[in-house]
Amino acid sequence: MVHHYVDAARARLEASDGTRVATDETATQRGHNYITLCVDIDQARVLIAAFADDLAAHGGDPKEISEVVIDMSPAFVKGVGESLPKAEITFDKFNAVKIINEAVDSVRCAEQKREAPLRGTRHMWLRDLDNLSQRQRDTLNDPPIYHLKTWRAC
Repeated sequence: MVHHYVDAARARLEASDGTRVATDETATQRGHNYITLCVDIDQARVLIAAFADDLAAHGGDPKEISEVVIDMSPAFVKGVGESLPKAEITFDKFNAVKIINEAVDSVRCAEQKREAPLRGTRHMWLRDLDNLSQRQRDTLNDPPIYHLKTWRAC
């Protein structure tokens, strides 16, 4: 029943005015079963499956897509380059922040072995500064912390 209504809605879709898209994959169930979602950013429309072909089939022109938001998957980067030749790529915030947090945590982890003030502070470095407790703010403002690589990495 779901497929019937989705197919009917897709048949009526007009996509000729789309120029900015975001794409991501998500697991449909445990394991390696994924679905790729493509979203028209301006119209808040979700377009599924082979995006460029699907866009063309609904009156859109893949060569006119000017901006794409994707995660840092090499497969997505390659796919955008091949299928949406004029699109500029913006990497999504979630993945960029994740990489930065992993880098800060890596520096903190290595440095805490010889710097006692860093012990027990892992989550403090990974939080938004506006969401820190008073104790965490006091720790961050402690002068011995300023000279540490973790402070600079953060």
